[in-house]
Amino acid sequence: MKNLVLLVVWVAFTIAQVFEIESVDDILGNEFTLLYFYAPDCKYCNEFNPDFAYLAELYSHNQNLNFGKTNGRSNKELADLFKVNKFPTIKLYDAHKKKVAHFEKDRSTTHLKDFITTYTKLYPDEGNVVSNIELVSSLKELNDIVEHNEEVVLAFATRQSPEWKRFHYSDHFYQKIAALERSRKFVLVLADENGSDILEEYHVSNFPSIVMLTPKSIRAFNTLSTNVITNHLLDEDKVTQFLNLSQELEETFSFGSLQELKDFVESREYDGHKQVKPGMNIHNVGSIASKSTDEEYEDLLYHIEL
Repeated sequence: MKNLVLLVVWVAFTIAQVFEIESVDDILGNEFTLLYFYAPDCKYCNEFNPDFAYLAELYSHNQNLNFGKTNGRSNKELADLFKVNKFPTIKLYDAHKKKVAHFEKDRSTTHLKDFITTYTKLYPDEGNVVSNIELVSSLKELNDIVEHNEEVVLAFATRQSPEWKRFHYSDHFYQKIAALERSRKFVLVLADENGSDILEEYHVSNFPSIVMLTPKSIRAFNTLSTNVITNHLLDEDKVTQFLNLSQELEETFSFGSLQELKDFVESREYDGHKQVKPGMNIHNVGSIASKSTDEEYEDLLYHIEL
């Protein structure tokens, strides 16, 4: 029940950052309004929605700037007034000067921040966005966290992992879960940037993946997976199942100690799980330069099982 209340509070706070615009009267009360025209069935709108909510948070300290969105398909009057014929479309309305600025660059948050500053002289504040997770880059940092927390949830991802690109947004699923699970410490390692000693310590050779650390156990999901169809997936549903000890998740393993984990990894038949390079799955195929063409061909046939 407590978690449900926290979730409702969080959702209410997030929604409060962005207002649903019904008519032109809704944009006359503030000096500036950033208007976002969307369509429910628009793929690019759905991709942009988290960015718009994030921008609203960055500027939440500015009382003179509103962030408003409206369904351009159903709100034809407002769409026609602002000459909107495609979605998503971003406009900035200056109520004092009665002028409209048109955003025409690609919809990156950097370009949008520049656009807002150019026309309003207002600046974002990164401090408005409170993170519920901690980014760690070394084993020493992680060990300090483990020492002061009973349970540590450790996610491994890369900047290129599709569902992890916006991990710093308040509405990212990992942030939301961390906000609800206050008894656990949530940590993230960006494996393509740093933390190689952490990958080596916990024998992680796949991303994204997740590990739960407690004083008596280590639970791991997807850290050693080689299934090219599923090993790139770590979404809200899978993280929730992992935390709830679901038996439905494949590639989940439990160990009583780091030594047990090490022994398990070394016992796997597939050599790719043995880390030739910390944190990376690299198959040892020997020196190509030392093989003849016929030997290379025979080796290829062997590995593709022909």
